[in-house]
Order: sequence, then C-alpha cells, then structure tokens
Amino acid sequence: MVKLGDYEQSDWAVGRTYLSYDADRGKGVYRHPLGLVQVDTIAASPIRATCLRLIHEGREYSRRWEAIWGERTIARLCREFIEEVSAPPQGEK
Repeated sequence: MVKLGDYEQSDWAVGRTYLSYDADRGKGVYRHPLGLVQVDTIAASPIRATCLRLIHEGREYSRRWEAIWGERTIARLCREFIEEVSAPPQGEK
C-alpha cells in the first residue's frame, strides 16, 4: 500500500526558456527561470482568445487577448509577461 510519504522528489535547473503547447487542446506552459506561465487558448465560435496566467510572490496575474496567436508569438508574450511582472518597481534595484 502506498503511503503519503512514499514519493520520489527531484529538482533541476531551468535552462533555456521554452513553450510546451498543445494546439489541439489549446493549453500549454511557458517555462522560464523566473517561473511558469500557464497558456489557454479558446477557439470556440464566436469566442477566440489567448489567456496567460502567472503566480508571482503570492499574487495571480493574467493577460487576455481576443485573438489566437501562433506559438512563436505566444512564447514572446509569455516571456514579456513574466519579465515585466517580476521586474523590480521603477526606482528600485
């Protein structure tokens, strides 16, 4: 019988950033050294949307576009999103 303490654990450094995206399901994850961005796309007529979600320092952030983007654009939007949210406020270093 498996117990709650019977698990394997691992960790590794995040190397390059990349998007793991399944266009058929409209779901994906963008991996970045600063964290993960969840990607959801909705293509059900009449709604077409791309949604990004990020949890950073105990707050959840989201961005939504009423459009479906290609994978390269989604990856760029995710990178910009996580870098902007995690950047120190203006005037701080």
